[in-house]
Amino acid sequence: WSSDVCSSDLTGGSGISNNYGVQINGYLKANGGDITVTGNANLNPTTSNFNTGIGVSNSTLTTQGSGKISLTGTGSSTASSPGISLSLTGITTQSGNIDLVGNATNGNEGVDISYYSYIDSVMGNLIITGNTDQTTTGVTIAGTTLAAPNININGNTISIFNSSGDVGVIFPSIEGKGGTLSLQTFASGAPLSLNINSPDVFRNGGFSQINLGQPGGTGSLTLTGDTVFSDPVTRSEEHTSELQSP
Repeated sequence: WSSDVCSSDLTGGSGISNNYGVQINGYLKANGGDITVTGNANLNPTTSNFNTGIGVSNSTLTTQGSGKISLTGTGSSTASSPGISLSLTGITTQSGNIDLVGNATNGNEGVDISYYSYIDSVMGNLIITGNTDQTTTGVTIAGTTLAAPNININGNTISIFNSSGDVGVIFPSIEGKGGTLSLQTFASGAPLSLNINSPDVFRNGGFSQINLGQPGGTGSLTLTGDTVFSDPVTRSEEHTSELQSP
């Protein structure tokens, strides 16, 4: 699908399972405008699973010029129903921002980005937000490359880890282009948990500053697993973590 502007707002059905709000499998390109997708899974089922707000697999989403890409997905409360799920997918812009917002409840992830995926903006910003309850992972990044001038990842719990594929282990990488990387919660007093099992995810650097937690915030910061930061790091006021920087 190639067009000047791509936009959709859909709600999933009421079957037994797999009631996606929006499911994308293919090529989606906006030649001069934006790509905007809103997907709401069936929010009422009591027994069905896999009700994802927006599911994107084996796909490419791209815009030209200043075109933005915005995905907003809301999953159901049943099992395996994230707000947004990406796998084997590339998302790219030139100067437009990329904004992913996933809403989930009941133990489901807000945004789940898995192996062989990449998200890259040449000059625009990348914002990933996982709206979940305090005990649920807001954003999961597995075997995926993220690259943009400024990257902001929001969630009470952010998990980053390797992924196993047909060609072996896929290592995640978060790379900057001169701006800042922020890993933070939604409120200055909320605790932030970072679960990182890939020590080299930040090795390529490229950021002028990395902010962990809300700048000047009072919430605790817990880092599970060791990792190496190649750029200057600022932490929230309270923290229990193991941080390494060369």
